[in-house]
Amino acid sequence: MFTKSIRFRLMSWQLAALTLVLLSFGLVLYYSISSGLHRSIDVALEAEAESVLSSVDFQGEQVDLGQVGLDFDTAGLFIQISDTSGSILARSSNLGSLKIPLGDALLKQVTGQSDAGLFKTITTTKGGNLRLFTRFSHGDADTAKSFVVQVATSLGPLERALLHLRFWLFIIAPVLLFVFGLGSFLLSRRLLHPLKQMAQTAERISDYHLSERLPVVNPDDEIGQVAHTLNRMFDRVGESFQSQRRFVADASHELRTPIAVLQTKLEVTLRRLRTCTEYRDVIQMSLDHAQRLSMLVDQLSFLARSDAGSWRAEMGPVRVDKICLEQVREFKAQADTMCITLQVECAQPVIVLGEPELLRRLLINLLENAMKYTPKGGTVRLGLKRDGAKARLVVSDTGMGIPPDDLPHVFDRFYRVDRARSRRIPGTGLGLSLVEEIARMHGGSVTVESVVSQGTTFTVSLMSQEMPSEGPTE
Repeated sequence: MFTKSIRFRLMSWQLAALTLVLLSFGLVLYYSISSGLHRSIDVALEAEAESVLSSVDFQGEQVDLGQVGLDFDTAGLFIQISDTSGSILARSSNLGSLKIPLGDALLKQVTGQSDAGLFKTITTTKGGNLRLFTRFSHGDADTAKSFVVQVATSLGPLERALLHLRFWLFIIAPVLLFVFGLGSFLLSRRLLHPLKQMAQTAERISDYHLSERLPVVNPDDEIGQVAHTLNRMFDRVGESFQSQRRFVADASHELRTPIAVLQTKLEVTLRRLRTCTEYRDVIQMSLDHAQRLSMLVDQLSFLARSDAGSWRAEMGPVRVDKICLEQVREFKAQADTMCITLQVECAQPVIVLGEPELLRRLLINLLENAMKYTPKGGTVRLGLKRDGAKARLVVSDTGMGIPPDDLPHVFDRFYRVDRARSRRIPGTGLGLSLVEEIARMHGGSVTVESVVSQGTTFTVSLMSQEMPSEGPTE
């Protein structure tokens, strides 16, 4: 369980990366210092060998080192001069009983490269290591005597220095890993603590506690941004839950009212015998309520299918101006009965990609809504025109208008402006919701403007198309 946590994986990757860095750095540092020290010793040995070669003074078969031997004793260097047969001609006093080896193989190698010399690391009988430089010389013009110069120094100080370096590297690396691991643990714990709080808070959030939100410790970092995004999502989820509850409650109320009226009326009618006229009135009233219920169920079904994404409209080119003229002719008689003037301005052909029945339902709902809230003597106007790539359908009235506080909610399902007054006006409260949904399904939008006691204007914007040469189909 612990190995699956983000904190463990974060610490593991950090420690692994630090271990790799420390190991690489330690190896590079160690071998750089080691090679540098060895190289400096080799340079010093070669320089001292050249100094000896230039200072050698043969006195018969003997060589007098003179001041050179004293300098070598002081510098901690060893010198040995031998002839080509391996016999020692001279040696520094600090060698004591130690003899620098000069075998046949080494002698053969060094005489083959007299100008370069040969470096070699040897182990003495006392167990110490020496760095040895061997150089062959043919001698000067006077003696023409060949000899071999060997200059050596102890590697003990260098090996002790490298030993101390290795010791400190092996000590420092684990200490650094421990300190870094502890710091990584504390830092990751502090950084991931908001995530733990967010998880605990998210566990408590349910449909009964939708008001609770995730804590935002630092809104500017990535975790704070995630928390802010999730809180906005919870806001939308909460609004959706509230809308769903309100929708269910309103739907239940809208269904319950006509059912209760219908049931009461039928029960009262059955208490005694009625005349044919009375039975006819009851049947007519029942039919009216049944039609209202049927319309309400159809609207609810359409909205539910639209919300679920299961509604598949068959889109095609539609002459919206023809639909407008047809609906105006159908509403003309009703408008005359209500003493309302119905005006239309849609002489220009306008084509949109859509589904004819849905667009017809959109227009019917807008016209019915306008006529319901327009008093006698008022005017309802229907306009349609192309505005660039948009087709704008405008339905306006001179009715009672909508208060500013109610304007943002007019497209909410079952929302009725001034419910006490709206009870006298038939309707389900779903008409404008259907208008908005149909406009959205056609890639458009609907807006509303209203002034109380002056009237209301609804504007539907849809994407228009060019008039085809062969004529559009509906």
